[in-house]
Amino acid sequence: MFRFRVLFLVVIVAALAQLTMLFLGNDPFAAYFMDEGALYFGSKNEILEGNTLRVTELIEVKMKGDKIKYGIGRALPNFSLSPKGEKIPLDYQVSRAERDGKPVEHIEFEKEWGTRVQLWKEDKLLPVGEHQFLLSYKVFGQIQSIEGQFQMRRYVSGRWIYPLVKTHMVFSFPPSTDPKSIKLQPFAVVRHEREKPELEFDYFSVEQKDPLTYEIVRNKPLYPEDEAIVDVIFSKRPL
Repeated sequence: MFRFRVLFLVVIVAALAQLTMLFLGNDPFAAYFMDEGALYFGSKNEILEGNTLRVTELIEVKMKGDKIKYGIGRALPNFSLSPKGEKIPLDYQVSRAERDGKPVEHIEFEKEWGTRVQLWKEDKLLPVGEHQFLLSYKVFGQIQSIEGQFQMRRYVSGRWIYPLVKTHMVFSFPPSTDPKSIKLQPFAVVRHEREKPELEFDYFSVEQKDPLTYEIVRNKPLYPEDEAIVDVIFSKRPL
């Protein structure tokens, strides 16, 4: 009887460990993520008529006052790289910033590499715990027309100094898009504890929600300096 109880407990512990690893992207080291970092990074990417990109980001963070003290910042680079490696100049227009469901004053700093949006204004410490940030902005110049097709390499998550546990992305296309032409290729640039950056195409799931909307989920956490990217190709409906 005693042996049976011990065996039963061992089985239960092993099952719980497997469930924990599954939740954290099959990565036993991901438990360190839960200390401080982004629990969720959601990015809604709406391609508008005229090929302007409207982005709404919802970022849920857990903080203990170490790396995250006053709020979070978002780096918006002034250029993107095409799938062929060509530099594409970008411009931004921030329209909305919130913290915990309420508007928050933010500061935009112009840097040599682009714009840094700081989602706080005063150096007032935030209470330790979980907070939710929302940032909405338009991106101009991101989508390029090449030989009758529209292409975009969207650097979705950016590079953070703390980890992102779950990354969720939505891409929607304008009514003039030919649904059959849409192609999406998500991948990650993995830099954490690597001598050289590595491309990782696994751990992404892509689901078509309707003819012009796709949902992409990264099923593994992103470590600090790792980055989620999506290559997008689409065409207009024939006239």
